[in-house]
Amino acid sequence: MLSPERSDFISIADYQQSEIISETKQEYVLIEQDIVDVEVCRRSEGWVSEHYFMGDEVTFAAIDLTLSVNEIDERVVNEDVRSFVDGVANTELLDR
Repeated sequence: MLSPERSDFISIADYQQSEIISETKQEYVLIEQDIVDVEVCRRSEGWVSEHYFMGDEVTFAAIDLTLSVNEIDERVVNEDVRSFVDGVANTELLDR
């Protein structure tokens, strides 16, 4: 996915309507860059979007891989990530 400021930005609706989804594709993933949101659409689920957020794990069945959203976004610096990390740090302090 490209920047929304660019004219070649692909929205989820555009992607689903396009010929990009060939008969061999089993799933596709869109990762939001401004907020923490990993969107996965699977052929086996009728291309219905599933959204994953910080603290969630995502399984990519087509490549037999499971990652946490934290791992996917570990180098992203935005308000969502900062809030999540601050919240985890505060919870860990309170649990001591």
